[in-house]
Amino acid sequence: MRMRLTLVSFVAALFLPLAASAAAPSCDAPVAPGTRVRAVSGAEEAVDIVCLGEYLRSPGHAGVVYVADDFKARAFVSDVQFFTYEPDFRHVRLVSDATVESLPAGDPMLPKAGSALVQVPGQAAVYALVANPERPLYPVARLLTSERVATTAYGTHWEELIVPVTGSQLALFVPGAAVSLTEVLPKDTLLSLPILTRQMTSFLTSFAWAGYVPRLALGR
Repeated sequence: MRMRLTLVSFVAALFLPLAASAAAPSCDAPVAPGTRVRAVSGAEEAVDIVCLGEYLRSPGHAGVVYVADDFKARAFVSDVQFFTYEPDFRHVRLVSDATVESLPAGDPMLPKAGSALVQVPGQAAVYALVANPERPLYPVARLLTSERVATTAYGTHWEELIVPVTGSQLALFVPGAAVSLTEVLPKDTLLSLPILTRQMTSFLTSFAWAGYVPRLALGR
């Protein structure tokens, strides 16, 4: 029995440094949890606890917001863009309208680097998104200068990889060098728009009963 307990203690000890080293997220939001404020809807509601790095939704606001640095609420301008980060809504927490409104508004969220190509509807330019280690939520946008470059880099179905963005989002990307014809770019993490749309439609259908207000079009 003593040997068994010793073995269990040894195995448990192996995991203690991992648990101890995992930093707890900051939940020191601008408005203290429990504070009652009047939401835009006119209802008086309590503010829920909010932590950095969370995805939030509320009954009176469309779409999902991400709680970024300084507790700024960064809204996803479309549900398709949200799905470049997560495969479903399991990490999206329902909070009161007053909670979302208590957070200062930040820049809109941008599609995840390496997940898709982006284009502003009505404009010809298409960009590849590359990781930006200094500011991970602000990818580097690299122009695909021609259809030949796009086909060489991403194959004949490259147009299916395009996720629409707004002009204001485009201005937030970090400008990078144009993609050259000889470059080999990673493609393993790319998500096609048809797949993203099917995924989104499936989860929105299941989420409709919970009162989720979708953002199917840019900014709506």
